[in-house]
Amino acid sequence: MRVKTGVLAATVAAVALTTVFGGGAATGAERSRPAAGSQAKPSGLAALLSTVTVNADGVRYRACPETCPALGQVNRGQKFDVFRSGGPDLTWANGNLWGGPSNVWIRWDFLS
Repeated sequence: MRVKTGVLAATVAAVALTTVFGGGAATGAERSRPAAGSQAKPSGLAALLSTVTVNADGVRYRACPETCPALGQVNRGQKFDVFRSGGPDLTWANGNLWGGPSNVWIRWDFLS
């Protein structure tokens, strides 16, 4: 694996500054987001695809796309880290809810 020296140096410098000077005050959304690596990524996945927002109230999330019963509901404004798409025609997103369950499925229709 080849890493560009400039990117590595910038990352090391950012970590050092955060360690020495602290992360600063977090906004409400930042406080509710899981710390890096604190929630398990869905199996077999290496990277976060995107962070999206639920765009309706009462949106159900499931343990699998389409056929599993709902595990619970979330409302408009809830953040969701997406790691993959799946289900028929890739209409479902799999990821972790900020401050909630991980490795759940939500239809893309309800995400922005």
